[in-house]
Amino acid sequence: MIFATVRPTLKRVALIPGSRDGQVASTAFCILRSVPEKLNNQFLYYSLLTEDFTARMENLQRGASYPAVSDGNILEQEILLPPLPEQQAIAGVLSKLQEAVETRDKIIATLKELKAATLAKLFREGLRGEPLKETEIGEIPESWEVVPLKEVVELQRGFDLPSRLRKAGNVPVVSSSGVTGTHESAMVKGPGVVTGRYGTLGQVFYVEEDFWPLNTTLFAKDFKGNNPLFVSYLLQTLQMGDHNDKSAVPGVNRNSLHIIPVGKPSIEEQIAIGASLRAIEMRISLTEAERDLANRLFASMLHLLMTGELRVNLQ
Repeated sequence: MIFATVRPTLKRVALIPGSRDGQVASTAFCILRSVPEKLNNQFLYYSLLTEDFTARMENLQRGASYPAVSDGNILEQEILLPPLPEQQAIAGVLSKLQEAVETRDKIIATLKELKAATLAKLFREGLRGEPLKETEIGEIPESWEVVPLKEVVELQRGFDLPSRLRKAGNVPVVSSSGVTGTHESAMVKGPGVVTGRYGTLGQVFYVEEDFWPLNTTLFAKDFKGNNPLFVSYLLQTLQMGDHNDKSAVPGVNRNSLHIIPVGKPSIEEQIAIGASLRAIEMRISLTEAERDLANRLFASMLHLLMTGELRVNLQ
């Protein structure tokens, strides 16, 4: 097992399988080997992940730019040591919970890849399987038009709202990185679409309810009769970082965006495309919620089991 001695509070701990025997580790890691007759290796791993151990490392670390602890700091720490069968049982419970988190992380990554592939396919081929035609933006379905973006959506800069002026409410406040707070009143009726004007260039957010877009964003002022959900995905296909104002603090230039040629299908196909992609996103959100719940359960059980507040029934 290795434990990162630089920035030790980041919990960079890894179990090294026997198949990796004989490998070389950086000097920035402390190598730990348990005595099998006394200490289960996985139990030691989870001991190093506890908040108590992390707090001790925080008190011991030295240095400003690269806070670190020594191997001696780690090796001199005391840990609670139940009987070996109980160590094995505790490690088994925590391992199952950790696997649940990792499984959902893999599912989320796969779903995000699926969404990206589906997004590219639908905006190239559409949903109807019709023949394609060559245009200035590449191949698109025969029935689609090529129009400047301004004929699909009009974008406008958001509105100032310093944190000190925000009042308690349920209206989402949307920045260039997404929803970052709430306020008592809205500036824009939902559903709406927001993209980063400064900071996070090119991220696009679909907001179902009324909201307040901050001045670091561009929001859809007018959808020109198009489907808002479709427009949100259309904007995701654009390389917005290529259309910044080239200033010291680069931002998206909406006038440059408005003249970008894009493919425009019928409203019926827009709705169908939006629904198809939204279904994948909803599955991603659901799996992320499951992952977060599993993470919280793992953290709770880690504390309870490693402090002895909860014991494992060995019968």
